[in-house]
Amino acid sequence: MSSRRWFVVPVLGAALAVVTACSGQSTPAAGSPSSSSSSSSSRPAPKAVTILGALPGNQVESAVKSAFSGATAVHIKGTLTNSTGTLSLDLQLNKDNTAAGTISEGGASIPLIAVNGKYYVQFTPQMISQSTNASVGEIGSALSNKWVSSDSSLASSMVAGLKPLLSFDSFVSSMFGQSSEVPTLTGTDVVNNLSVYTYESADGSVVYVGKAGPHYLARMTAPASGSGSIDFTGWNQPVAVTPPPASAIYTGPGA
Repeated sequence: MSSRRWFVVPVLGAALAVVTACSGQSTPAAGSPSSSSSSSSSRPAPKAVTILGALPGNQVESAVKSAFSGATAVHIKGTLTNSTGTLSLDLQLNKDNTAAGTISEGGASIPLIAVNGKYYVQFTPQMISQSTNASVGEIGSALSNKWVSSDSSLASSMVAGLKPLLSFDSFVSSMFGQSSEVPTLTGTDVVNNLSVYTYESADGSVVYVGKAGPHYLARMTAPASGSGSIDFTGWNQPVAVTPPPASAIYTGPGA
């Protein structure tokens, strides 16, 4: 059984599965073995380099996990594309498990807030027009730009699939919950003013990891069969998240 990429599969797969379900599409999880195994097996092996003091490939995962676990906040932003579609994330995650931001696929954007154990989804006009939920269609414009609690049947199933991406702790767990391929050290770079080592996997995906400890993840790229990248910035810079104002929360039928 081939190993799986800890830094791409859980994040991309979980989010894309939920977003495509929201838009009524049926799409296999991006980064799944069916979409990547054949391409990685035919690629030449990454060109390894030796750098004095660099983390060996077999220590990258544990070092990045330790840095994640010890941080108080991170901002995750970027876009990844493969044969199943395009996924964009723009999320602020705080250690207190508050979060805010958007997840979008194919242009459909889902604004989200997580605070005080509650989750809220803002139903934008674009989301409403693309929804296959009959209740959403019946309510129509009354939902426009209103925030809906995950306690509501209108948002509960959508939020259930996104919760792992909206909690700092569960996001970390989802990234490191599977066995992984040992990446190859391929060089150095600078990402968002952070000096990093680069590590490539057999499928062409690359992670950029801070040289100095704690070894924060700075960027991850899609496999060679796709395109795009996701950046991790704002480490230890929490941003306050508050619930939507009462006037902006939907209280009509189905709430």
